[in-house]
Amino acid sequence: MAKRDYLVEAAKQFRMALDSEVSEDYEAAFSYYKNGVDLLLNGVQLDPNKDRREAVKRKTTQYLKRAEEIFITHLQDNLVKGGSHLGGYSSLRFRPIRHLSSPVEDLDMCKVVGLADKVLIVQSMVNKETFVVKSLVKSSWESRDQPTIIPQGVPYMVKLLRYYVSEDAVYLHLEHVKGQRLASCVLTVALRRREAFLQTPQAEEPEGQGTPRMPDLWPAQLQDEDQLHLTHNQYGLPAQPRRQHGGDPGTPCSSSSSSLCPRQPGPKLHEACESSPRDGVASAKERSFMSWFSSGPSLHASKDHRDVSQKSSPTDKALRNCWGLPEAEVRVWGAQILLALESLHQQGIVCRDLNPRNVLLTSNGKVCLTFFGQWSEVQSEICSGAMDQMYCAPEIGGVSRITEACDWWSLGALLFELLTGMPLWQLHPAGIHSHTQLLIPDHLSTAAASLLTELLQFDPGYRLRSGGGGVCDIKCHPFFSSVSWKALSC
Repeated sequence: MAKRDYLVEAAKQFRMALDSEVSEDYEAAFSYYKNGVDLLLNGVQLDPNKDRREAVKRKTTQYLKRAEEIFITHLQDNLVKGGSHLGGYSSLRFRPIRHLSSPVEDLDMCKVVGLADKVLIVQSMVNKETFVVKSLVKSSWESRDQPTIIPQGVPYMVKLLRYYVSEDAVYLHLEHVKGQRLASCVLTVALRRREAFLQTPQAEEPEGQGTPRMPDLWPAQLQDEDQLHLTHNQYGLPAQPRRQHGGDPGTPCSSSSSSLCPRQPGPKLHEACESSPRDGVASAKERSFMSWFSSGPSLHASKDHRDVSQKSSPTDKALRNCWGLPEAEVRVWGAQILLALESLHQQGIVCRDLNPRNVLLTSNGKVCLTFFGQWSEVQSEICSGAMDQMYCAPEIGGVSRITEACDWWSLGALLFELLTGMPLWQLHPAGIHSHTQLLIPDHLSTAAASLLTELLQFDPGYRLRSGGGGVCDIKCHPFFSSVSWKALSC
């Protein structure tokens, strides 16, 4: 065989392998990959061109890995069990993976222009485009129970443009999203609303006048120095991972900055939060705490709690409203996050520790999640900060089976913080257990209180969406009644 003929013949085999994958004939695809690799291995030994030999070796490694993935995912169980069903990835999921894979040498044509949260801001020296590179260090083992999943077409999530695999790492080439962390925007707006309220005569008006209207609270545009270009592994952004699961490691999650809203919204609430309800005796500070918050409509708070809340002055109640965001805005952002989670779940990804550092607000005001994916050769880790601050469901880190329901808890924790202006962990420092009564500000609507109560259930089996109706249970909740899901999905 001539020195270039083996490349042509091998290419034919690989083309037939790809065609077989599309038709989901994985046994044929595996055979074609094997034949193509054999042709490359035999032909490369006689090829006098050194550069071509190196290129062939790299391609051979890629095709071998692909054949191994097909065998592990689709053929191995059938050989052991004698069954005919082929589970695992579908050909539709493999198609974008083939197109996105690139030789790691392509990164030599890029230069680093910045650094943010342990990801590199990189510029191509060819077309001058700016993008983000996130490196995921390979572990010493490769999990067969954790197949590689690279989600595609997820709405409201950072896009993976390409990826590169070396001997010791996986490099993600992600789009460069300009904007702010949602946490930063929320804090800015809350402070502006509070300041505007305190400076207006309406702050002294009697109850019933309503919270003053405060226009121009959102910045006209997000500043360049606030640009965000974060990536995310499947399960979090850990700084000091405390518990480990299957997935890829991520960027540090700072416990000091991951909350969406400020820790000290006012002197009374600050004092109240310093006193733990675990003491069992209601101190003066705890009574001050209860004067800020009472149970929502569906929680049947005790009469004592309701009476204390009713003694709040109109100014106190209006100030309380200033910390939470308007429900109309939170509704849209929550719906966008919900659509992203729905798509991730459909592709086999469970986030497990979705938290404020994973949520960006783009320059056009839309939510954008950092990238979530799963890699068989990269060990995942749960963000310890997300666990400590109760963005992770109670079952995370335990022995219970992890399901999609854990992400609905995370969604509830995010919505709770956006609507109330207080992170969940500050109102429940002892955690939430099976008989815990959720503390919800009395100014929230009945629909909002109901949604939070149903999402933040300790038992995942009782969590909203777990009743058999699928994600439609959440979409059909009264809180989202005004959302045009079709328009958001476009």
